[in-house]
Amino acid sequence: MRRRALLRATTATTALGSLAGCLDSLGGDGTEPTTNDTDTTTNDTDTTTSDTERTTTQPELTVESKAIETTSTACGAKNTGSIEFTDSGATVTGAVQASTPCHDAQFVAERVLGGVLEVTIGTTPTDADSCQSCIGHVEYTATIQTNRDPHSLVVAHEYTPEDSDEPVTEVVTDKTRDD
Repeated sequence: MRRRALLRATTATTALGSLAGCLDSLGGDGTEPTTNDTDTTTNDTDTTTSDTERTTTQPELTVESKAIETTSTACGAKNTGSIEFTDSGATVTGAVQASTPCHDAQFVAERVLGGVLEVTIGTTPTDADSCQSCIGHVEYTATIQTNRDPHSLVVAHEYTPEDSDEPVTEVVTDKTRDD
């Protein structure tokens, strides 16, 4: 038992010594070193240099407005999408699967993660008196206005597959803005 106690004490002392060396390299108080703005003048060559770090921070990406329009509906399962960036957001066109063609496109969700905007598009039934009995798709055009340029956009579709009662969400396209 004494040998185990001796090993524990030796291990703890070694770890503490190693850690103390690491803390000392951080400035002794455990904080990260910082860079200060400094102006330096050298008398040998009479030149002045300025070491100034400049960082620009952009405001957090937010959606200012969005609109979606159903452009057509038909039989046949389609699940497609495309993205075109605009000066103040993006235009998304696509087709989302629906249980029948008697549906309209709708925004289901949106999420912002840093400079990435993710939108989910689904369908909602229309008030049609009669509807063709087939798996359908809803074609749409959506516009999304943001407060600044998104770095990238991800478009997902939410739909219920023919042999299921539970909706699924599937990414259909994503695009990164060319800088």
